[in-house]
Amino acid sequence: LTVYSWDEKSGQYKIVNSTVSKLDKLNAFLFVVRERTSYSSPFQRRAFGSTIRDIDKYPQEKTAYIDIKSTWIRDILREVCRDISSISLADNKPSVEMKALFHVREDLHRQRDLLPHDAEHDTARKHLNVFLSYLDTAFKPADDSLSMLLAERKITYDLLWVIFKPNVEVYTTCKGTNASRCLFFTQMEQMKDMSGSKFMHIQTRYLGSDGKTLGEVTSSSSIPIFSGETAIELLTVYPIQYHPEKDIIRK
Repeated sequence: LTVYSWDEKSGQYKIVNSTVSKLDKLNAFLFVVRERTSYSSPFQRRAFGSTIRDIDKYPQEKTAYIDIKSTWIRDILREVCRDISSISLADNKPSVEMKALFHVREDLHRQRDLLPHDAEHDTARKHLNVFLSYLDTAFKPADDSLSMLLAERKITYDLLWVIFKPNVEVYTTCKGTNASRCLFFTQMEQMKDMSGSKFMHIQTRYLGSDGKTLGEVTSSSSIPIFSGETAIELLTVYPIQYHPEKDIIRK
């Protein structure tokens, strides 16, 4: 465990206690989970079997990332995420936002079950078992909350990311005409407007034409922050599967 504390005199973080002498030792792990604040570069990092924690002077929202150390996990992730443009796995030891892995767990389970039963792939299976065990445990609160909310076709602001699966068809309306539109979801990011109010920026794409050429066009929508639960169909943009007339809309 490494603990970082803010030093007023030097104006920077300093290590006050450590049982991990070198961060390079983290390379021995299959993956490393870290939490980075939006305030500054210091972060909280948790590895499989080891923890490094930062204590931020000004605690703010944190985003969890997973640094992939295992080449087996990396290569299988590359396979299941090859059509997800919002996930980059090009680096030798890539880092992925943890939320991005929520929707690929089923594919990872499937890939593990398809691995050949031989000595070469036994290691891959063991690595994936550890990885999936962590993901399933980490996402259990979201799974449980989502199950109850979707039973009533509702969602909370903090769980919006759960219903927007990469490349899913989403429903929205045209600005001005209010005509129905069906687009493909690309990615989302929480942002703030000029007044400081939070909103979810939703990036989408569709096939369009300027009269001469046909190609992919990007567009965006936003979902203002809201309190409590709301009906999914009342959102400005949402996965089309939750539309009460989804079959008609698709036509």
